[in-house]
Amino acid sequence: MAWEPVVEKSPLMWQPGAMSPALNDLRQRRDQLGASYVTEDDLVRWSDIKGRFVELFDRLAVEIATLYHARQADFAFCDDVINEIYWIMADSPANEKEHYCSEKLEKVYHAFDDGEWHRRKDQSDDPVAEHTNPAIAAIIAEL
Repeated sequence: MAWEPVVEKSPLMWQPGAMSPALNDLRQRRDQLGASYVTEDDLVRWSDIKGRFVELFDRLAVEIATLYHARQADFAFCDDVINEIYWIMADSPANEKEHYCSEKLEKVYHAFDDGEWHRRKDQSDDPVAEHTNPAIAAIIAEL
């Protein structure tokens, strides 16, 4: 499966098994700064075409889920990035005005969010294995 780029030089020209330049940039930031720090400017630069944010969010979510499922990116990186992207989408004034929402981003965000906390008081459970991994596998199966 391959995505059609938004424009010819889009940094989201995603190929299965390879990290897009957009997520590669975020991985490098994380290595250097300890966090990826996704900004709205990043999203604008990556989208290339105004008004195509839902498509961008869908593509990033699918890429993150795919890389995680293939064990090419770890939980901490994927969780950090999906949280930042999700909250940019949710908090954006454009979202309040235009009510754009990425269904795939919502699903991937919740899959990673479910892996962030233990359900048992003694923390003997593994929320990533019990919740995130099956949810991501189901998302990948739907693609």
